[in-house]
Amino acid sequence: QRKLIINIGKRQSSFFEHVVRREGLEPIATTGKFEGRRDRGRHKETFLDELTSWHGGRVSTSEIIAYTRDRDLWR
Repeated sequence: QRKLIINIGKRQSSFFEHVVRREGLEPIATTGKFEGRRDRGRHKETFLDELTSWHGGRVSTSEIIAYTRDRDLWR
């Protein structure tokens, strides 16, 4: 089960790297905060919060975004 969790974390990191490098609305949607209230049933944590916790909280969200733009640093 532990191996599965590690595999999920790696895949989420890879997906985030892919999304941030694209042009368009996808990077804004995954990295931005939206105004207004959170709808019922919606997660309190954002995707970036999950990635930060996967990395043990050692890096901030702005550092994660900067790392994803530099392919050599991220991998």
